[in-house]
Amino acid sequence: MDKQCRIRYDERVKVVTAAAMRLLDAHVPESLGVPSRILMENAGAALAGQAKVMLSDVAGKRINIWCGTGNNGGDGFVAARHLAGMGALVSVTLVGSQDALKGDARLNFDAMTLCGIVPGPAHGAPALQIDAVLGTGLRLPLRAPAAAALREMMCAQAPVLCADIPSGLDSDTGQAASECVRATVTCTFGYPKLGFLIGEGPDHTGLLAVEPIGIDWDRLECPDHRWWIRPDWVASLISRRARQTHKGDLGHVLVVGGSVGMSGAPGLSALAALRTGAGLVTVAVPASIRQEVAARTPEVMALGLADHKGCLFSDGLARALDAASRANAACIGPGAGQSDITARLLLDLYQQLPVPCTVDADGLNALSGVRHRCRPIGPRVLTPHPGEAARLLGVTTSEVQTDRLGAAEKIADKYGAVVVLKGASTVVANPTKPRTAPRRPAAINTTGNPGMATAGSGDVLAGMLAALLARGLPSYEAACAAVYLHGAAGDIAAKRVGHEGLIASDIIHAVPAALAALEEYR
Repeated sequence: MDKQCRIRYDERVKVVTAAAMRLLDAHVPESLGVPSRILMENAGAALAGQAKVMLSDVAGKRINIWCGTGNNGGDGFVAARHLAGMGALVSVTLVGSQDALKGDARLNFDAMTLCGIVPGPAHGAPALQIDAVLGTGLRLPLRAPAAAALREMMCAQAPVLCADIPSGLDSDTGQAASECVRATVTCTFGYPKLGFLIGEGPDHTGLLAVEPIGIDWDRLECPDHRWWIRPDWVASLISRRARQTHKGDLGHVLVVGGSVGMSGAPGLSALAALRTGAGLVTVAVPASIRQEVAARTPEVMALGLADHKGCLFSDGLARALDAASRANAACIGPGAGQSDITARLLLDLYQQLPVPCTVDADGLNALSGVRHRCRPIGPRVLTPHPGEAARLLGVTTSEVQTDRLGAAEKIADKYGAVVVLKGASTVVANPTKPRTAPRRPAAINTTGNPGMATAGSGDVLAGMLAALLARGLPSYEAACAAVYLHGAAGDIAAKRVGHEGLIASDIIHAVPAALAALEEYR
């Protein structure tokens, strides 16, 4: 289960923007005939149920509920009624003026007061606090009285249950106000919100419980969503080996890269491909470092290409293409260096390799230097880190990081390729108008940890992705599965050695365990 933003059930799930969720909410009364007041009642009851799960038994326990004047506050008023009926000692603090309460929120405020629950200042040492102050309509920066209320709420030493979204978190960008609540559990309604998975969202969301509140949301068309990559979907993509399987059934990966002083990069990609299940791997490197690579990774086949001062150059193209004719997928770029003659070879390979190909590191640097659009004859998956993504788009790294989803989608459209934008919450984007595959929404991965910010980690991902391409997965699916497994392997490695000392080879050694962990979802 993911370390950062966890969920109570495991599947590939839709993740929505605030605007998409509002549109869905508006369609429920019209399309399904369920009044909005019933949705609020179900949401508040679900919130109370989560409180009971957190405390085991709420009877006799003090629960402070902080309610805003919008619909989130209405959910809190309903929860207060239900919890009081369970015997909890409920205290409700209204953040704002009663005069601002309208519609369903006003109805449920009045119903709560008729049950004897009168809003007032928070008091006592609570066993639990419920945050129902602000919802998905948040606009930063926060203003009084919300900012002061959130600061006071977080001063209490008690677990926090958030209604739909932690107050102070932007549901679309993951940007968090300085006063943003840090949830123990977030009980969200309908679908997870995009901001849970990106930016600062994972640090504030805690354990995520998704409550359908009595609605089959998939019956409604969701116009703007992304996928959250979950383990059972990844498990469904990677088939088990049959007893009669031989290495030829599992794909042959060609890795092209390396240069003097950077012979380790293609070796990491090759070994990662083997650990991810590729049956055969060939590493094509400058002839002067072939023996070095072969000695370091005896399980792979090492091929020497034309060498100019320890770098690849165009005279090696024919031999590389010949090797590719016997492969099922390729990975180009790791450790190749940025000389002009090497860039020319990498661009020729990018365009002419007939097999699906992962393009990483110096392969991306070569591509970013081309003004005209390169049109490859086979599927391509680009795996930039934020700096490489900035060069591909001709923008700054900070612009990429400000809108990682948008940046990945722009690169995918610009180059007509699947894009893996690496980093915390890695993004997988498909072109808006793919040439051969159906349109897929962008996907977000939440496995992984800060220890993976280490040299060679990207080379490992590139090799893993190439292995899944060689095993026959389409580009988008291979990319989603690879980033999930890469992060999961990093999490396993971090448990073994910690974050500070984790290195790329630790991730490779943990890949088989990450694959084995998928068995529970089959």
